[in-house]
Amino acid sequence: MAATYRPRSMSRARKIATITIVVFFLLLLSSSGIARLYTDYLWFDGLGLSSIWSTLVTTKLWLAGTFTLLFALLLWVNLYVAGRLAPEIRPLTPEDDLLERYHALVGPNTGKVRVGVSALFGLLLGVSTAGQWNQWILFRHGSDFGVVDPVFGKDASFYVFRLPFWNFLVNWTFTALIFTLVFTVAAHYLNGGIRASAMANRVSVGAKTHMAVLFALISLVRAVMYYLDRFDLLTQTGGVVDGALTTDLTVRLPALNLLVVIAIAAAGLFVANIWRHGWSLPALAVGLWLVVSIAAGAIFPSAYQRIRVQPDRTTREAAYVERNIEATLFAYGLDESRLLVENFAYEPGFSAEKLANNTDIFDAVSLLDPVLVQEQFTKTQSEKAFYGFSKVLEVDRYRVDGVQTPLLIATRDLIPSELEDEWEIQHIVYTHGYGVVAAGANDVTSTGAPDYLVSENGPVIQVDPTIDIDFTQPQIYFSDGFDGYAIVGAKRDEVDYESATRGETRYSGEGGIPIDSLVRKTAFALRFGDVNILISDFLTNESQIIFQRDVVERVRQVAPYLAFDDNPYPIVQDGRVKWIVEGSRQRADSPIHRCRAIRSAGSSTTFATP
Repeated sequence: MAATYRPRSMSRARKIATITIVVFFLLLLSSSGIARLYTDYLWFDGLGLSSIWSTLVTTKLWLAGTFTLLFALLLWVNLYVAGRLAPEIRPLTPEDDLLERYHALVGPNTGKVRVGVSALFGLLLGVSTAGQWNQWILFRHGSDFGVVDPVFGKDASFYVFRLPFWNFLVNWTFTALIFTLVFTVAAHYLNGGIRASAMANRVSVGAKTHMAVLFALISLVRAVMYYLDRFDLLTQTGGVVDGALTTDLTVRLPALNLLVVIAIAAAGLFVANIWRHGWSLPALAVGLWLVVSIAAGAIFPSAYQRIRVQPDRTTREAAYVERNIEATLFAYGLDESRLLVENFAYEPGFSAEKLANNTDIFDAVSLLDPVLVQEQFTKTQSEKAFYGFSKVLEVDRYRVDGVQTPLLIATRDLIPSELEDEWEIQHIVYTHGYGVVAAGANDVTSTGAPDYLVSENGPVIQVDPTIDIDFTQPQIYFSDGFDGYAIVGAKRDEVDYESATRGETRYSGEGGIPIDSLVRKTAFALRFGDVNILISDFLTNESQIIFQRDVVERVRQVAPYLAFDDNPYPIVQDGRVKWIVEGSRQRADSPIHRCRAIRSAGSSTTFATP
């Protein structure tokens, strides 16, 4: 009993050891991804937005899992059917010796091979669908806009919320069927259903039927793609204006309708061919399909555009340009139903009296070029190389002597690349920028230099008493293009400014993530590839890590369903620097919803919609 039991016990132990080693290496390979997922959760949770993180993760997992399972099941069913349709007697061909060796090797494990191949390619084709999470959420939750297009009578929401996901779904199905067809043909060849070198009966009845059904399904899916392409005409770009124009509706739309019919007919011929010898009917359908696709899809539209439209474009495109203008006004909320239109009584001529009566208007005009003046800002207001103005100056308006006045304004940012290449210096000592510099946009000094109203780096930020700006928190931990991470609340203070003297501070905001446990330190060390986070003696239980410091990237993370402008601008409000980031819910050609996301430099993210 003992002699027979010992090998079995050793075999089980060997299996357990093997599984343990495999799991360990898998965890090691995926440790960075796991750390990023966990630290992303901590970041969202720190902002009180963990529900956004969970929604994104669960949606991505659901999509990836669903489409992985769908394709794996589709492929497995077809491989199983191909196996069941294998002929009992195969004609002798030169490649039979090789195939017999394959069957001798794989035959006992055919079922496992099918499952393995289906699972592997299911993952390859399914995991990528996680990137469609945004389209899926919009597809599920989109609502009507209350305005229909003039061609198909569809509500505008169809093109923004539903059409993108339908296009993805149909294209994915088409790709899945093509892959399935390739694997099915290979399976029939390995099973003897296809013999390319045979003198007769090169394709068995079962293999022919199976492939005909798949070809029919591919043709039907292609018909649906042509059908959806009709709607894409209304959102295309590249013409005189975006959307459908004369050639699109006169030639391309009828061509797409015809291609829908041809694709459906081709599917019917593939099915009908099951009861016929050869592939003459499908070949005829595919040939006609190809000719119509080239002629109606490319040749005829180009000829019509050149001969009929271009000689009289202004007249022929006028109605479609008008539609484009109406749709654009609606998309930006500028249609007449939401605007008060007033006529302006223009009076020709100009006089000194009119100039005197409109000084407030002329005084508000910016005269200095932000690009040209930036060099002056850098020379006179950057005392250290690692404090500077990394972006072009912005023009904003503040009250000066009670009058709204244009100012050139820039944040004095920390430039980490100019710091000493030492971990403590770059991540614990110098963690933030300090204050802003502002000068009148329509005024200069007697020497031609900018007239600074907010200036100087040091213990006291010099603020001209005429300007309505107050600083109680000049530290700038978040900025435009600010990358990397900083650790605050360490054993030593952070440098606030450095000029004739050095000022130091302790972070008091709410934008950091506590790193008060070994798990969190390890996770961030893996995320940033920096072991110092794990072993540094400067860290305490009160230490926090600040990352995602680019203001645009921060709002993209918390509002991933919006598209944001890459040029945010700073404002001074409530004693500190805040950032205005403009964004919209839009496809590339159809802006729909505009909002503003305000990121406070050092606290939480807030949103305001006009």
